[in-house]
Amino acid sequence: RGHTGQGGDEQANVALSLRRSQAVKQYFVAVHSIDPDRVHAEGFGSSQPTPKKPMENPRAYRARQARVEFVLLESNPL
Repeated sequence: RGHTGQGGDEQANVALSLRRSQAVKQYFVAVHSIDPDRVHAEGFGSSQPTPKKPMENPRAYRARQARVEFVLLESNPL
């Protein structure tokens, strides 16, 4: 799941976050030989910001918003 910081055009943020998550997927496929059918890339733009930490300065908070998160799903054994 790709994310961006807040601000700017949300459609552009969603597109950027999708490209960000696709780049991570491509890395895992190319470098670690992960089956591309086992990885799904999504872009969420700035719609799911992380919570602000206590005493965190605004600059550090903004820097943490641009990220890619991994969600592991349980698979059925073959």
